Parts: sequence; structure tokens; C-alpha cells
Amino acid sequence: MAERRITESDMRAAEFSAMKLKEAGFTEVEMARAGFDCGELRAVGYNAVQLRCIGFSPEDLRLGGFPSEEVRDAGFSLNRLMRAGFTAYELKEDLMLELKDLVEAGFGALDLRAVGYH
Repeated sequence: MAERRITESDMRAAEFSAMKLKEAGFTEVEMARAGFDCGELRAVGYNAVQLRCIGFSPEDLRLGGFPSEEVRDAGFSLNRLMRAGFTAYELKEDLMLELKDLVEAGFGALDLRAVGYH
């Protein structure tokens, strides 16, 4: 295989989309290095596990549009999801969590009351 003469940064600077870079054979690592964010990489088919493996945080994944279930399944703890900005309501509903799970995740009394526990 011949070495590429054009870099992912060249493609990004020329305003090629993430899909075009993927079609051209660039990896998720190369696209992230060129500045594509988590949401852009998600839109072209990369999952939360793949993106975690290349260094994206749970905050990045949440901001990129991944639901809490996919972020948890990528290997992050409930406490890490809470610290990433997922609400007690999101975790309760999306993950079907019980009160004890939310307490163990680190949510406070007001958060728990707001989701219906009193």
C-alpha cells in the first residue's frame, strides 16, 4: 500500500466532512487528531466504546449525543456518568435504576427528590 501524501489535517482544512475522510480510509484516531469531535465521529458510525478507546471522556460522549446507556456500556461507572452531566432523571429512566443505585452513584437528596423519591 502506498503512503498517503495528504493528511487528515489537510482534508479537514479543505473542509472535507468526517464521512469523506472515513470513505478515504482515515481512521477515527486520525479524524479525532484532525479536530473532528465526538458528535461528528458518532454521525459517521463510530460507537462509544471505539471513541472511549481513543481518549474521549464521558463528557465528550454525552455532548456528542450518546445516551447514558451507551456511555455506561463503554465502561464508565454511574458516578462517572453523573460527573459527566447525566441527570438522575436520565439515569433512572434510561438505565432503569433503583434509588440505591442513584445514591451509590453520588446523587444528592434534592436530585433524588426531583426524580420522584420522597
